[in-house]
Amino acid sequence: MLCIMKLTFRGVLALPLLAIGLMTASTNAAAWDVHALITHQSLLGFKFRDAAFWNELNTEVTVTPIEDFITKAFGTTCTWNKMKDSVLEGVGRGYKVTYAEGITYHFEVEWNRGISRQIIQPVISEQNPQGVGRHVKPLEVISIYSDEPDWNMDDDVPQLRGKGIAEAGEGTATRTLRHFWYEGENSFGVDFGKDQHTDRRAQLFYELALIAFEVHEPYWGYRFIANALHYIQDMTQPYHTKALISDSLIDKISLIRAKLCEWHKSENCGDDFTLSSQVIKNAWVVGAYHGAFEDFARGLFAPSSSFATYSYVSDFNGYYEKLPTTEKLPWVSPAMSPLIDFRDIIRAEQQIINNFATKIGDYSYNTFGFKARYDTQATQKAVLATGSNDSDAYRMATLWSFGLEYLNMTSRQQKYLPLLVEQAHEVLMRAGVWSRQLIKQTMTQSTDDAVRAVIEKHRAAFQKKCESPPSP
Repeated sequence: MLCIMKLTFRGVLALPLLAIGLMTASTNAAAWDVHALITHQSLLGFKFRDAAFWNELNTEVTVTPIEDFITKAFGTTCTWNKMKDSVLEGVGRGYKVTYAEGITYHFEVEWNRGISRQIIQPVISEQNPQGVGRHVKPLEVISIYSDEPDWNMDDDVPQLRGKGIAEAGEGTATRTLRHFWYEGENSFGVDFGKDQHTDRRAQLFYELALIAFEVHEPYWGYRFIANALHYIQDMTQPYHTKALISDSLIDKISLIRAKLCEWHKSENCGDDFTLSSQVIKNAWVVGAYHGAFEDFARGLFAPSSSFATYSYVSDFNGYYEKLPTTEKLPWVSPAMSPLIDFRDIIRAEQQIINNFATKIGDYSYNTFGFKARYDTQATQKAVLATGSNDSDAYRMATLWSFGLEYLNMTSRQQKYLPLLVEQAHEVLMRAGVWSRQLIKQTMTQSTDDAVRAVIEKHRAAFQKKCESPPSP
């Protein structure tokens, strides 16, 4: 980026356009595609350190319909249709409240617009879509539903139309306003963090969880805190806390050439070599490395991986949590005491995780290879392989211990692979520590009289909001 700044071209639009491309196009909008696994492994850390809490997590609760919670919390005049538009401030057009039997994944791709959408959908029972009457462990509820905000909850949200730097209007683009946090990142006149609501989403579901426990709806208490946890975990993914994560992932020369061709058409400027086409190309490249890092992290959890990633996340003996270098998040905030203030939490996470962002971007580039940046076919192949166990990044993480992939790597890849593993472990370890801290803090607060008094006021405010929802 610095070399473009030094050229001091007046009116250079490449970087602002690229910023829009990165946020609305090929960015893999699901920060971790292993939320449920990260959560489950995180909660396992209580097994040997907090027997009483572990027992609580394994004591079954009964699944109740969302209408039961709404009636108890906000009265009979509040309905789901009113709550989703008022209390929840809008949900995605395709989102439905269901009980998940399982999860399916698929991708939708629009090459000409530089868009790939990871579509994550729960598998539901037609006979009992909300799973009413089932008996489930909180451990399972928190793990499974920490994925829920990626189930179309924040995709294509009508209330977010016209928001953000790209004036996101449809599809996954609206998810970037609730799952990313680029506050304070301003380059070339672009405010990358414009209209992002991640802190508000975490705050909302945390407070709904406390309300659910207060009105004796424990299933929804655990499910709402799982939703809040999702946004906290999103902030441990460097691609979601830093927009321009690394110069290595952007072909700056192509952007400069394209702009020069706009100013002065020469025989070296083909008809299809435009600034718009190069922005889309670069957006695809960043998306390819973003997706590869997701696959790599998922592969690190696989049984065939030798990197023991689960031990960093579960931290059975509390070793990593006790390290002086492991940062503590400000779970107690004077501004909202005795409640957690997620404005402080999200900002603290961003500051910490960005310390690892540039290295993860650089190491991703060197580990996953150069072709995805310079070869269009390789870029497309990498994007299409995202989320698959056949992707190169997933195989590197899972098969490296047996030498099967290691032998086929270049010397540069062999050098940077362990460095990338080290950085991945740093952020995933923190995801585990912070996940446990949020769950334990919330459950402790649910029986605290001071917290209950404050949350009753918030419940009343939500009820009033639901009784007078905004007009469509």
